[in-house]
This record gives sequence, C-alpha cells and structure tokens, in this order.
Amino acid sequence: MALIVDLSYNSFSGSIPHSWKNLLELTYIILWSNKLSGEVLGHLSDWKQLQFMNLGENEFSGTIPINMPQYLEVVILRANQFEGTIPPQLFNLSYLFHLDLAHNKLSGSMPNCIYNLSQMVTLYVDALPSDTTIELFQKGQDYMYEVQPDRRTIDLSVNSLSGKVSMELFHLVQVQTLNLSHNHFTGTIPKTIGGMKNMESLDLSNNKFCGEIP
Repeated sequence: MALIVDLSYNSFSGSIPHSWKNLLELTYIILWSNKLSGEVLGHLSDWKQLQFMNLGENEFSGTIPINMPQYLEVVILRANQFEGTIPPQLFNLSYLFHLDLAHNKLSGSMPNCIYNLSQMVTLYVDALPSDTTIELFQKGQDYMYEVQPDRRTIDLSVNSLSGKVSMELFHLVQVQTLNLSHNHFTGTIPKTIGGMKNMESLDLSNNKFCGEIP
C-alpha cells in the first residue's frame, strides 16, 4: 500500500527528520513550498519504494544526491539552493518522466548519458494516481495539471549550466516540455530537434546558442 506524505504549502522549517528514514514504504513525498533546509542525502537510500518526490520551493542545499531510488518517476527539486553539477546517476532512473531542477545554483555541463532516460524515448509510463497533481512552469507562468501517463518534462532553467548541450537530449523523442532557459549553454541547435514531434513547449532563451536556426 502506498504511503503518502504531503506537507505542502506550509511554513515548516528545519531539516527532514532523521526518523523519516524508517518510512520504508514511502511512495510519495510532497514538501512543496515550505522553509525546509539542509541536505536530503541521508534519507533517499532508505526510501526504496519512492516514486514521486517534490521538494520544490524550499531552502535545501548541498549537491543533488546520487543515491536516488530506482523507481522514481517524478523528481522536483525546483527553487532550492542545490549546487554543483548534475550527477550522471540521475539519468539512470529508467522510470523518470518528469525532471525539474530549475532555479538552483547548478553549474557545469549536461551529462552525456541523458539518453538513458528511457521513459523519455518510449511511450510506456506507469500512471500515477489520477488525483496526483504537479506544477508545470512554462515561460514564467505556473500551470497546475493532472499528471498524465505520457507527460514528459525536463526543466533545467535558471541555473549556471554551461557548455554544449548533449546531442542525446534531442533524441528524447517523447519529451513534451523542455526548458533550458537562463543558463550559459553554447553551440548550435542540431537538426535532430525536428524529430521531437511531441514537443509542446520549448524554451532555449537567454543562453549563448549560435549558428542557424534549424
């Protein structure tokens, strides 16, 4: 049976309680919009059944953990104080279809192993409960929508990521929302972007891309 913890839209402060590591059946954790801080590293390895993690709009710091539970489908770490690079291990989550790391202090380049996000390539995704909602951000506007089994999102906007964007990113043909805006990405946009036929929202603004528009 799924164990759900939803403490969103409060003013909780401090760190995630150490005792929560005993929540071995935790499936959904939603701490959106609080004042929580500290690192989350110590808990994730114990939450082996976790599928949905929304820690957005808090004050969590440190680096993004590398020990993410393997069944994660949604990862929202938006609007915190995470720093360092995006760990390649994050892209080994074969069930992941919604990734939001926007508005942090991440730097470095995008890992080349992004193509390992198999749910961004294939059509099948285990559906979350029909009443599950997450927030979608597009062009500065917030949209609340019901999670659909085929909704795929990658949002890395408003960080300090740099270098050329991995060409593998543009092979994720099922991605519907891609936001890389407000970073320091360089290079050209490949013609293979035309193969992302399910794209509904693409934002590459405020970077240093050059060359011809494909």
